[in-house]
Amino acid sequence: MKKGIRKHLALTATLLLVFLCFYSGAQISSLAPVLVGSAGGYATSPTMSLSYSVGEPVITTASTSTLILTQGFQQPSSDSVLGLQFRLSKTDLTCSGSNDGTAVATVTTGRLPITFLWNTTPPQTSQIAKGLSPGVYVCQVTDGSGLTMLDSVTILNSNAICGIHVYSGFTPNGDNKNDTWIIDYIDLYQPNTVTVYNRWGDKVWTTTNYNNVSNVWKGTDYQAKEVPDGTYYYVIEVGSQVQKGWVEVTR
Repeated sequence: MKKGIRKHLALTATLLLVFLCFYSGAQISSLAPVLVGSAGGYATSPTMSLSYSVGEPVITTASTSTLILTQGFQQPSSDSVLGLQFRLSKTDLTCSGSNDGTAVATVTTGRLPITFLWNTTPPQTSQIAKGLSPGVYVCQVTDGSGLTMLDSVTILNSNAICGIHVYSGFTPNGDNKNDTWIIDYIDLYQPNTVTVYNRWGDKVWTTTNYNNVSNVWKGTDYQAKEVPDGTYYYVIEVGSQVQKGWVEVTR
């Protein structure tokens, strides 16, 4: 009888010590799973609950001001690590055949150092890929944790004609200032064809070999009558290159 009492007291002391450690701030790094039963059941204590079914126990989270006991793991207090994420942006060609497109990889989350690899020829390894011709470009980004992601961007050609500059407006009011529509360096691209349309798509004026001096648009139609103020649309053709845009007439 005394022997049974001693065993009971020893077991009680052990349990008491466990609970005291839990509340006294002692560091408990893990709790090994123990199969409590195989037929299902539920047990509680002042600090935690323990439910069990066939094969595996489930522990409900319990905590004090210094310790947290949880089922499997403790979530971080904030999403300080979100993995690797990045986005691509681009700038298309400035004019037809210029091959001056660019693409930029912007990393939003990831561990340093970050490395970049573009499928250009030869490969580029900086954040910005330069001198791109029209096409699809793939960027491989790898962070300091070894995470790797791929994304692609499409660089488009431009309908702008390299070497000319088209002004977006002029004022043909007879004051000898900005009275004609100037297209810089168009005289160097002969032969050429320049056509002007109104907002309804009707052809207003056209010419070949535009040169900004003797052959230049002065804001008139086929009959040399002044066109109304407003926005007009142009098509410039130099060989196989075609540039489209708009020009504002204001008197």
